[in-house]
Amino acid sequence: KNYVSFYAESGALAAAEVGRIEEKGYIQTFTDWPSVLERWPEARASKVALLVKDKPDGTRKSRLIIDLLRSGINGDVVNPERVVLPRVADLTESVLDLQTLTPQLEVELMTLDFEDAFHTLALKEEDRKNMVFKTGTGRAAFSRLCCGMSSAPLIWTRVAAAGCRLGQALFLARIHISEPTRRTPISDAVSSGK
Repeated sequence: KNYVSFYAESGALAAAEVGRIEEKGYIQTFTDWPSVLERWPEARASKVALLVKDKPDGTRKSRLIIDLLRSGINGDVVNPERVVLPRVADLTESVLDLQTLTPQLEVELMTLDFEDAFHTLALKEEDRKNMVFKTGTGRAAFSRLCCGMSSAPLIWTRVAAAGCRLGQALFLARIHISEPTRRTPISDAVSSGK
C-alpha cells in the first residue's frame, strides 16, 4: 500500500498525475504484479507518496515521490560523491561581488525552469526493475529519473552544469566574434619569441 497522500481526494489527484506522466512516457504501466515479474523477474516495488503544491494562480502541481530508501534500493546505489548546493545568501553575495569587481561589465543572469526536470533523463533498462510502484489500477515502473532516487540530484546537477557551461561558451563565443581583436599569426609569434 502507498502512503496516505497517494489516496487523497479518493486517489483522484494521484490518478491524474499517473495519467499525466504515463502520457508523457515517463512510466510504463502494468495490469498486475505478475506482468511486472514477466518483464523483470527480480523487480522490487516501492511505496510512493504524492506531493501536491497549490500555486498562487490557483492551479496545482503534483509530483510522485518513490520511497527507494525504505525499500532498500537507495542503499544499493553506489554514489561516491555528493552535491552541496549553495545557500541563497551565498549565491546573492557572489553575484553582488561580481558586480563590484567588474563594474565596467554588464552582468547578465538567466534562469531556466525545466518542466519535470528529473524526468528528462532516461533510465537504463536494468535499473527500471527497481522503480516499480503500485497505482490505483495496477503497477507502473519509471522509465526516467524520478523524485526519491538518492542519485537523482547529483545526476541532474551534472547535466545542468554541463548545460550552463555550454551556454557560457556560446555567450563568450558571441562576444569574441562581435568584438574585433588583433590576432598574431603563429609564424610571427614563433619568430618573435612570444
